[in-house]
Amino acid sequence: MPEGFEAPVTYLPWASKEEVSRLKNDILSALEELKHIKDGLRSVEERVIKAEGMARDALTAKEEVKAIASTLSDLRGKIGGVEGKVGEIQSRVARLEALAELTLMVGKWKANTCGRCKGELCTAWRLGKEAADVLAKRFGQDAVVGGDNGVWRVRVSKVPYLCALCPLYEPKAMKTGK
Repeated sequence: MPEGFEAPVTYLPWASKEEVSRLKNDILSALEELKHIKDGLRSVEERVIKAEGMARDALTAKEEVKAIASTLSDLRGKIGGVEGKVGEIQSRVARLEALAELTLMVGKWKANTCGRCKGELCTAWRLGKEAADVLAKRFGQDAVVGGDNGVWRVRVSKVPYLCALCPLYEPKAMKTGK
């Protein structure tokens, strides 16, 4: 790779947008289902109160108790379905967390051993405004430096994830031997 080569970056996908979007939608869907279940439980509670008032008429109370039992059975099934979805979401989140931890570990090592890292700044990547804004929002304003001539640099001590996936990595030993 030629000396001084820099790669422009305009967008940084930390996890696929689609996966994160699906995960958010699944969580919202599970929360919506739980809301409906809560509404169903409130309805059962109201019916129980009503049935208590009708206790004088044993036949009516018996029919109402059967209807309540049926509703509770349906709600148990729905709760089981939501529990399954939440378990699946937890599994997906655990995989994303494991990937993030591995990326962090590899990124820290590469950041410390890369010849393109000057101080804490990566000189291989030139960030555009959109990418710099994303990093600043997710990792803090000090995650990026610059802005001169529309170019920002990554502070790798704050964002070692970028280093983990960097195809421009060059060990310091190779860099000094040139």
